[in-house]
Amino acid sequence: MYPKNQKQKILEFLKQNKICVLATISVDGKPEAAVIEYVATDELQLIFNTFTDYRKYKNLKLSGNVAIVIWCGPVSVQYEGHAIEAHREVEKLCKKLHCEQIKHKTKFSAMSTIRYFKIKPKWIRYSDFSKKLWKVFEVSFKKDCSQPFYRHF
Repeated sequence: MYPKNQKQKILEFLKQNKICVLATISVDGKPEAAVIEYVATDELQLIFNTFTDYRKYKNLKLSGNVAIVIWCGPVSVQYEGHAIEAHREVEKLCKKLHCEQIKHKTKFSAMSTIRYFKIKPKWIRYSDFSKKLWKVFEVSFKKDCSQPFYRHF
């Protein structure tokens, strides 16, 4: 089990911010990045939506492996995980959370080309460079994302 205060630090940072850069890999193996709005769950999962005609949707259907960077001043989170398109009940829950926390997204929720994704973390690095003694730690998750392992620097 990981230290509760470290999970809390990451979770608070994820929930305080709503915008990140999402990196995916295109069909020809080239990296592509996009700014997205997301919602964080208590399990450190990220929920976002996209349209089916956007590059990121096509890339995510090809491979769900993603990298994300979220930052605010001297604090950042680097996040690697696996994105899965939400369907049925999970899609309804993702849509509900997304629209509750990012109000202007509600106007898109009924569009036929909108899709919701949930990202499960594989690795997270939290960095706070605001103090003389930097605070940096990593969390690695096993395949099922239930048993994280922490490492401090």
